[in-house]
Amino acid sequence: MLVPVCYALVIFACNTTLNTPLNLAVMCLERYIAICYPLRHSQICSLQRTYIAIGVIWFIGFIPPITDLFIVLAVEQTSFFSTSIYCLRETLLRLSYQFDKRLYLKILYFSVVWLVIVCTYLRIMFAARSASSSEKTSAKKARNTILLHGLQLLLAMLTFIAPFTDNFFLSLPPEMLLDLHYTRYFLVYIIPRTLSPVIYGLRDENFRKHLKGHLPCFQNPVAPSKASHNHSLGK
Repeated sequence: MLVPVCYALVIFACNTTLNTPLNLAVMCLERYIAICYPLRHSQICSLQRTYIAIGVIWFIGFIPPITDLFIVLAVEQTSFFSTSIYCLRETLLRLSYQFDKRLYLKILYFSVVWLVIVCTYLRIMFAARSASSSEKTSAKKARNTILLHGLQLLLAMLTFIAPFTDNFFLSLPPEMLLDLHYTRYFLVYIIPRTLSPVIYGLRDENFRKHLKGHLPCFQNPVAPSKASHNHSLGK
């Protein structure tokens, strides 16, 4: 793949990977505001501020890969960008300290998100103790949502082990590498990102009702009536 095309894809992929934990942190904060500050929820979590939060998340996610690209521009010749390479994230890492920077940034990202998840969970749990019966139901749902976000974050942290599997893959036959890389990509990157829409979709009553109506396993078989059965026998 041409170097500019590869770098554009890698930068976008790195951004979406870094966005995953930040999205979970923002969603936990939204649940915390909804339970602990219900009267101010519509004011704090307005549509305009939601767009601003999404923009900030994408901006933060672009910072690490863009800085790596600037380093490549500084250390490589112009002719390098007219060549074709095997497209991997490591092609953006031309200096040894970039590997350390990537590791420290991941640790920082996940540490901050874990802190947000734990703090919001504890605050919601304390708020539920002094709430009324109707509010306790909402608080319980919020706690379950945050626990699900914690599970998603654990799956997202599988990105830590992805680079360490490369040395193991090198000892395997070459014909297995393509399947193993695809399997790792699916487990480490795809599944954690698909959990959010699936979880929120299945927890919505209207969506769940329509989903059951379209799945064959939830549909009741229609038995023929006696009238139609007798009519067919008469023929």
